[in-house]
Amino acid sequence: MRPLILLTSLLTSLQGDDRLFWCRLHDPASAVEFYGNATGGGRAQFGEPAELQVRNAGRTAWRFEFIANQGLWTSGGLVNAFGRAVEDRATLSPQALWHPLIRAEFQPSLRALRVEVCGAESPAGRSDLELRLELKGYDDAGDQESLQAFTVPRSPLLQGPFPRSFVFPADDVSDPFGLLVMILDRAVAGDAVEIGRIEAQVALPDQTAPRRAMLFGLGALLANWDERSGMVQDRGSFPLGVYENVTATAKLAKLIALSLREGLIEPEAGRAAVGRIADALLDTVPRGPQPANRLWPHFAINGGRECHPGSEWASGDTAYAATDLVLALQLTGNPRLSEALAFLSEIRWNALFDRGFYRHGYRPDGQPIPHRWEGFGVETLGVTFAALAAGGPDARLLPPPTDDGSGFNLHAAYPVPPEGVDRDGYDWTRLRREEARVQADWFRDPAHANRFLAERGLFGLSAAETPDGQGYLAYGIGGRLDPARDGDHQVVVPHYAGLASALVTAEASVMQENLEAAGILTPLNHADVLAVDMGNGEETVNWLKGSWNLALFTEGWLFSNPANRDAARQAMQAIPEFAAAWNRLFPPTQAER
Repeated sequence: MRPLILLTSLLTSLQGDDRLFWCRLHDPASAVEFYGNATGGGRAQFGEPAELQVRNAGRTAWRFEFIANQGLWTSGGLVNAFGRAVEDRATLSPQALWHPLIRAEFQPSLRALRVEVCGAESPAGRSDLELRLELKGYDDAGDQESLQAFTVPRSPLLQGPFPRSFVFPADDVSDPFGLLVMILDRAVAGDAVEIGRIEAQVALPDQTAPRRAMLFGLGALLANWDERSGMVQDRGSFPLGVYENVTATAKLAKLIALSLREGLIEPEAGRAAVGRIADALLDTVPRGPQPANRLWPHFAINGGRECHPGSEWASGDTAYAATDLVLALQLTGNPRLSEALAFLSEIRWNALFDRGFYRHGYRPDGQPIPHRWEGFGVETLGVTFAALAAGGPDARLLPPPTDDGSGFNLHAAYPVPPEGVDRDGYDWTRLRREEARVQADWFRDPAHANRFLAERGLFGLSAAETPDGQGYLAYGIGGRLDPARDGDHQVVVPHYAGLASALVTAEASVMQENLEAAGILTPLNHADVLAVDMGNGEETVNWLKGSWNLALFTEGWLFSNPANRDAARQAMQAIPEFAAAWNRLFPPTQAER
């Protein structure tokens, strides 16, 4: 793995009115067994197992070595899908790489491809040995078809010194593509190549750092949306329909509505998309567990038609999703608003109420989950708000701090960012500003300093996957129940900077710029988490494009624009049930009445 780089000229540059990015597709630091690539899409190796061995060659390359050839020659290599599972056969337009909901003037376009060769051997190989990159799309039958091939012949492939990069212009590609295939062709036993990074150069019309952040998040999240079913997949590398995130689906509707006001989304198509999501959530996603209650599951499958077998029936996720959906419908003038409010009121909130707090919901088998929403933070606040809006019992929050200090629990919007003094006298604006300042300075504090992160202005501890992809952890600054978790002073979760961007805008913008310069955030890349070694600065990046954290990142940056915050609050206050519930939790001041 390579140290985090801040030399903008290496990974980003300006060309006229465009900003150029080198976007990683293949990150050689990832384990060969891992199923995802650096765009968050799927990948697969190909070649006969009896002929080809693939392994990590240190932390900078994958080694493809042929140990046999059953015929006169053989071939093998690597398939990478751009942002989606290979099985989905998704494609991108080369001149508009994001979903067409995003307006044409903001769309990135493909300019070039680059492959890094870190070594090559062919002691007794064929003269026609070649390394080839192929952009592939799909024919009418859904079969792969090659659109354009880029070849490195034997002589330049074997000629050092290594590492050596080969760049291929690709700005004349016109057909939609979905795969980039790396193949070592006409190989025989003894031939080997070590492949470092494979990248695509992308041009983006230049914008401010906050606007780029909004677009990066929106583009990545929309790539996870299945507009046919209306559901958002939980992550990019999973095939459609196998793991759908109900909460992220509803939040996407709200983000589209806010992006319409920001001018990023095509108006007619954007309103239609909000309607499609509402149809999926109100007409398709099951409610349960019947007959005990009528909650949504956290996760669904099969286009939203079934609860995922391992999913709980979730009071929290239902509350957050329903209130986000209601706000989106209000913002876009959608006539299904009354149905979304009726859904909230049909939930048996009394059955969830337990000794002054709301339980988390029900296990997959329908048995009640004993845990309750008690701790200070937006999770408990969001459940209480939804219940009050639907006429449920009044619940309370324990005093601050939050249970674990995980950043999202002070800043996420369920359905709007919490501001002002609540009915218990807690000043959320002050608490959030103080916490954001602690987070922004975290790696400068001698108690948990990391000079590589501090020098680059990187910060943010919030719930995310672990850098090695082996689990999920509530990273945070510590709270009422749990100590600080910062990955041994090495972990940064990018979505936190988005969530806090309205409070520490300058610091969040610097972080956005520096992660772009390092190739961590680009039009095609979005890391869920990264770790930077305290001793040598080497980075470990988890390229998971998880929809929930993408939604939090995008929401935070959209709300960094005060006009969007005002629009959301005005929409909330225009809904009588929401206004009454929010004003009960945050009594208006004399000036606000």
